[in-house]
Amino acid sequence: MLKEVVTEYLKINREFTSSLNNNTVTSNLTPVPNTALKQALIAKYSGVVIHSQLICQSIDVRAAIDSVAEFTYPDTIFDGITPSVKANADLLKALWTQPRRELNLWQQLDGTNWIFRGAVALPNRVKTGAYYYEQMLSILTDREDYPIQQGEVLGIQLAPNTWGLLSTNDKILVTLNWELRHTLFE
Repeated sequence: MLKEVVTEYLKINREFTSSLNNNTVTSNLTPVPNTALKQALIAKYSGVVIHSQLICQSIDVRAAIDSVAEFTYPDTIFDGITPSVKANADLLKALWTQPRRELNLWQQLDGTNWIFRGAVALPNRVKTGAYYYEQMLSILTDREDYPIQQGEVLGIQLAPNTWGLLSTNDKILVTLNWELRHTLFE
């Protein structure tokens, strides 16, 4: 029988700068659960079974890229005539053919082998503001959150591409928001 649910919220920020211009996967993005809290719950509720689940709530990317040519939106985006499916296809094509930076999302299930899950394009959108926002959780799931399995690790990689490396003015901040849910059963 369910007794109680105790939730911790965790956040990991990872900044990518010109000093990180390599293709190494940053793998310290899955937090280590707080064993002290779990031990305190065990001491408080003797004889209770505790199931702990680490859940990724969001993978947010904030970027300001100005070291490549400015992104040019396709005319079909703003003409008001083109069907949205065609306009979105044109936008995706423009994002992946124009100069940009890229972030790759990787997943490790077995502790040794990285699996490429997807990427986001980060073009120069200076005219739209200093920073813009992309989310990467939808690469992993179509749900609102993503439960992490025992031993699973997520990693982010600044991808090498034909438009060179980050400049000192480029800024990329990746934030992962986590929930650690302890469910207590009698």
